[in-house]
Amino acid sequence: VVLLGGGDEIARNREIKSRMGEKVYFDETVHGLRQFAAVLGRAAVIVTGDTLALHMAVGLGVRVVGLFGPTNPLEIESYGLGQMLTPPDMECLVCLLHDCNIRPTCMERLSSEMVFQSVSMEYQNALRKRS
Repeated sequence: VVLLGGGDEIARNREIKSRMGEKVYFDETVHGLRQFAAVLGRAAVIVTGDTLALHMAVGLGVRVVGLFGPTNPLEIESYGLGQMLTPPDMECLVCLLHDCNIRPTCMERLSSEMVFQSVSMEYQNALRKRS
């Protein structure tokens, strides 16, 4: 697992790295767009929210698991390169709010099991594509 992000994500990524240890690689370098795209292009699967990484990964032909809640997954075309996950049973999805007073939030309701299953499936798809 490689953690990527901009300057605003460094503290969060350090925390994830400290909890996961050697299972996770995190380089605190904040890459320019070309370097960021080059790193994404080497991945088998990208897990991301509705971010630049999602759009770049699809453009590069990389499998993607998109995590959605406040933004609309129906506005994103994956061109058959992945899955767009939303939490189950929430009436307020696609609210476009940056901050929410509902707990757990829609993004917190995306369980690790849901994400893991999707990543496993997309990883298998990536392996089939490469062989």
